[in-house]
Amino acid sequence: MNQIQKFSGFTRDVSVNGDYVFKTPRSINGYNANKQEYETWINAGEESRKFLCPVVSMIMDGSLLVMRRAKCFDSYEELDEVKSDLGYSEDDYDGFTSDLHRGNFGIYDGRLVLIDYGGHY
Repeated sequence: MNQIQKFSGFTRDVSVNGDYVFKTPRSINGYNANKQEYETWINAGEESRKFLCPVVSMIMDGSLLVMRRAKCFDSYEELDEVKSDLGYSEDDYDGFTSDLHRGNFGIYDGRLVLIDYGGHY
């Protein structure tokens, strides 16, 4: 049985269970972040999606967003090493978010992806 892990961001609570992440808003800004992540994923083309952690579903009012689980980084050094190994740069993530810190990146399906691209309100 999987252990549920819980975290809190600025506008949302995050629960991790198995291969899935569940994001629930704590304010109107959290609802907006869920909606923005969902819309970004739905409207992204194939090329853009390779930089984003996949959204599985959302309750339409934004009260719950379900995403696939990515492996997070323990340090900036680990993130920098992966970026270098995979040939990624921060320019690849322009337009998705201006908040490019270690906590917003993960590895999913062998790719470096943004795990938080819901904007900041």
